[in-house]
Amino acid sequence: MNQYKSLAKNSFLFAVGSIGSKAISFFMLPLYTRFLSTSDYGQLDVLQTTISLLIPLVTLQAVEAVFRFSIDMREKDSASSVLINGFFLCIVGILITLSLFPVFHHFEPFSSYIAFFYSIMFLTMFDSILKQFVRGLEKIKTFVASDLAYTASFVAFNIIFLVNLKWGLKGYFLSMVLAHLISIVILVFFGNVFKYLNFKFFDQSFLKTMLIYSIPLIPNGLMWWIISVSDRYMLTYFLGFDATGIYSVAYKFPSLITIMNSVFFMAWQLSAMQEYGKKGYEN
Repeated sequence: MNQYKSLAKNSFLFAVGSIGSKAISFFMLPLYTRFLSTSDYGQLDVLQTTISLLIPLVTLQAVEAVFRFSIDMREKDSASSVLINGFFLCIVGILITLSLFPVFHHFEPFSSYIAFFYSIMFLTMFDSILKQFVRGLEKIKTFVASDLAYTASFVAFNIIFLVNLKWGLKGYFLSMVLAHLISIVILVFFGNVFKYLNFKFFDQSFLKTMLIYSIPLIPNGLMWWIISVSDRYMLTYFLGFDATGIYSVAYKFPSLITIMNSVFFMAWQLSAMQEYGKKGYEN
């Protein structure tokens, strides 16, 4: 019975933190449609779509591996190995994406916002690793606090940079960079991550174990990306950024339906992994 109470509690906490961060792009649509052009919004969506593709590929799904193994390895030294190995895969991902700089530099919208593109991608990598690490350690309140901090700061910076200063798309990207930084600070300090940051616990053997788990997840993530957002590139190629922007705004409405499902899935996934192998698990 306790596992059901835990599932209900975690579902509630994840809902509190995640609904805001996941639905913010919908509720901020009136502001974006007023202060960003359709072309701006199209460029924004192409950049975010590319980031969502690259991160799981270049990090070899490190985020999923960190969550999976942080659940089972909560002792300080073992948890440190999970986190440090996750950071190592992030660094590998950074080096791979930096090697692609000459390619991105010659294509729009990447060339116009190349610094923001890389900054957001790198910060998203580390933010995601830290969030899944504290989630796996059952520091759910810290996870929720980081989500709430991200949402509140992102909205506040949007108002400052878009409404007051009228910086357009650069203001939007700067808001995202600062919001990710605030989220990372919350995770590091309130999640007490400092005590796990010991690079002597980098473990090549354990890294292989993590990769054996994470690499098979790459095709799944890639197929999901193709189904969900790859059409942005086709729209941009044939119709331009304006059409992509209009399509992206319209797409926000049905995407609301998936929010509650994703919230429950996060709680269920945590409970399922915690209960795996325990007495009565198969019942």
